[in-house]
Amino acid sequence: MQNRDRLCLCAGAALLGVITAGRLWVIWFGAPTSFLASLPDDAWYYFSIACHIASGAGSTFDGVHPTNGYHPLWMMVLSTLRLLAGDMEMMRFARLATTMQLCMGVGAAVLHSALCHRVLKSGALAGVMLAMHATPFVVYGMTDGMESGLVQLMIALLFWTAHGFRAFTEAASTRTLAFGSVVSMAVLARLDLGLLLVALLVVLVLRREWKRAVVIAFPSGIVVPLYLFMNAMHFDSVLPISAILKSTFPHFHFHAAVLREQVTPVCSGMMIIALGVLNLQRPADRDVQLLLRASVIFTALHLIHTVFFTHWGIQKWHFTAYWPLLIWQVVLVERFASGALRALVVVGVLSIAGQFAFFHARSRRAFQNQSIVAAQWAKANIPASRLIGMSDCGAFGAFRGDGVVNLDGVVNNMEYQDVLVKKGLAGYLDDAGITYLAHHAVDLARVQGRYGTYEYKAYAHSTPNNQASGIRLREADEIYRGTPFHDGTGVKVFVIWKRRRELSPRAFNGNHMP
Repeated sequence: MQNRDRLCLCAGAALLGVITAGRLWVIWFGAPTSFLASLPDDAWYYFSIACHIASGAGSTFDGVHPTNGYHPLWMMVLSTLRLLAGDMEMMRFARLATTMQLCMGVGAAVLHSALCHRVLKSGALAGVMLAMHATPFVVYGMTDGMESGLVQLMIALLFWTAHGFRAFTEAASTRTLAFGSVVSMAVLARLDLGLLLVALLVVLVLRREWKRAVVIAFPSGIVVPLYLFMNAMHFDSVLPISAILKSTFPHFHFHAAVLREQVTPVCSGMMIIALGVLNLQRPADRDVQLLLRASVIFTALHLIHTVFFTHWGIQKWHFTAYWPLLIWQVVLVERFASGALRALVVVGVLSIAGQFAFFHARSRRAFQNQSIVAAQWAKANIPASRLIGMSDCGAFGAFRGDGVVNLDGVVNNMEYQDVLVKKGLAGYLDDAGITYLAHHAVDLARVQGRYGTYEYKAYAHSTPNNQASGIRLREADEIYRGTPFHDGTGVKVFVIWKRRRELSPRAFNGNHMP
């Protein structure tokens, strides 16, 4: 038995090591297109805002409008990293940030595995847990440039402090308060983890442990209101604007699209709930057991909010917290330990194959590569003083520099939403002085040949039905067109138009990639 445990542990560590080394190679030595394709466009919002904060320009993406469209703890980490690293070109900073994020994710995997070994007394299960952290779903969250790696680390710390501080089984003390402090940091890492705090309080209230509930909630009761107060002081929204625009709570809105587009994490959440009921009395460690019970309630609340109280923009990283919770529930299944070695082989094959499949698909479909080529052209041909409006403009704005105004609203401000409702898109563009419009994914069939005009639409996500407002752009005003690419739904092309004829930039000729 000891030999099998040792073999499983070494195999799990080796698999995670191989996948980690592969990701590091892509980050630092792979083709730029592969690295760019591995990051969602929203990651570049984080990188750009962090650079502005570190330089003393304030919390802004475009250099014009203030924004709080991000989760605060990851932004604090990135801003500090930028400040310590000094001035460096954006690509290198992105590589550094994702390397740090990967370290956080691997650290979380090691912490979970070590706790599994301590609580379940099984090296085989600890090895399987390491291997499961090498699956594409989990590894993506270690290197997506978003807050995901930090969330993974905070969840691992929650498990360790719940066990190490005996947060639920010893008399409420400073150790319980320390656990509550970790909970508050987890909430700042990703604000919807506030539902985990709610779930913890539900568990404690059902056990009639009122004092413990107050002690655990106390740090969050100070930190979170302070964060909201600072938002109110410096921005025109108390919550991050991205959260305000995406949530319809308390108004019911069935988001059917999320069931189609995010079927894997949604099914994983349902598995957490089902296995959580099956494992209700596992593990024997009471503190970890109660934290896992709270995690089941959290998953149910999160799924309900996602499916029934959002109307736009749910992405993979919104479900990052599910993966470590699902891994714990899987390894707790009573008969799983007997098949640990077979599970390791299956997980290993799927993980390695999944990494190749991920990069193959993303490198062909990612619009970020075309966005950066377009940004380089715009930087050379459009004066820096001119504002360019665009949705999904993270990579484009990061490499073009200041003056790229976000038109989907997640890193703009509430004033944009108000003007969009009252005056429409044309009114906002006039008020803001935006003279160029860019679109990252125009249907190629729509702009082939003599297309006359193209209708550019923006959506007021502050309205329940995402009220649309459009402006017609003339074929004669098209000044840039990128190389066509396939995004999984059809052939697209990156296009830039000027709204007025006062400028005649040089024609694009080249396809240079940094």
